[in-house]
Order: sequence, then C-alpha cells, then structure tokens
Amino acid sequence: PDYCNLAPCWWDTTARTCGTAVCMEVVETACNVDSACEWVPEVDPVPAGPASLLASYCVEKICQHSASSDCDADPLCEWLDVAKQCVANDCGAHRGELACDVDPRCVWDGALSAC
Repeated sequence: PDYCNLAPCWWDTTARTCGTAVCMEVVETACNVDSACEWVPEVDPVPAGPASLLASYCVEKICQHSASSDCDADPLCEWLDVAKQCVANDCGAHRGELACDVDPRCVWDGALSAC
C-alpha cells in the first residue's frame, strides 16, 4: 500500500504487513555498524573461472532466533540442539538468486525472494 512506501517503512509482501525498514545502508561500513545487519556481496559464480561482482547490498541478518520453536518456524533456518543455536539451513544461507541457482540442491522462490 502507498501509505507504507515512505521511509522508514516498507511493505513485507510475505507477511502482508507494514514494518520499519532495516538494513537499508548502501555503503558496507555503514551496514556493518548495525549488529542486526550484514553486507552481502552478490557474486556471479563462473565455473572454473573468476567470480564477477554484480551487486552488493545490506540485509538483515537471518536466523538470529534464540528459541528453538521460533527457529524451527523460520523456513530459512534450522536449530542445532547440541550448540543450542539457530543457523541458516543449507539453501537458506544463499542470500541471492544467483548463488541459490548455482547450488544444485536449491531452488529460488521468487515470491518469497528466498532460496
């Protein structure tokens, strides 16, 4: 909705809710200052050749859940019982479509913008 497209808000198409925009920095140093964010280099992997940098961006860190039930409910994450830690599952660790598509185990979900 238009009322949600003004900073600092954004429309979450998955949850269908208006939320506060986070990790919108366009410079790596500014992104890394925020502990909730991480800088992700989007790389176009070339088999047996050098990778070419396409675009880098700042995103909210995933799988920061402290409760196993919250972690298990997140499709990008899995709970490690021994470590008592929530981590990105194999495909959820891919933060971009190109990286996801290169992994033969994974499929990019355009509707969710997730691997």
